[in-house]
Amino acid sequence: RPTSTRGVSYGKVCELSEVRGLLKYFGFNVPLGHLDQAIAAHARGDWAAANSQIRSFLEGLLDDIALKKEPQRAAQLTSENRRALLAERSFLSKDRNEWAPDGKSYLNGLFRMLQTDGSHPGLSDDDHSTFRLHGLITARILLRSLRNGQ
Repeated sequence: RPTSTRGVSYGKVCELSEVRGLLKYFGFNVPLGHLDQAIAAHARGDWAAANSQIRSFLEGLLDDIALKKEPQRAAQLTSENRRALLAERSFLSKDRNEWAPDGKSYLNGLFRMLQTDGSHPGLSDDDHSTFRLHGLITARILLRSLRNGQ
């Protein structure tokens, strides 16, 4: 089974391909640029840069989804409030704990994890940076939901 550089599995490469295709399909060019920079930084061993870009990718993806679903309202909101809007519109499920206003949900936890040991408060290593690439799974699910009209 082929593998990409720096321990990213073949399965992750397939997920990356699907995510990139869906980003292009929806015209989400800014998150796509962040994702490409994250993968490039990871491949060259620039862990802190990869970490920073993967967080920017996920934040930009959720911003673009909110702007696609409700452009006028989302344009007035911060990233955090756009995520709340996606929950209000039932794109993010409160029942499945994808989003909660008290900050105790999957996405809140994911963003807290992506913030630690990023490009500013210390350095990361190969394993830590590769673990953060699991955000691709979340991105794929979000993009599939959008494609399926949720």
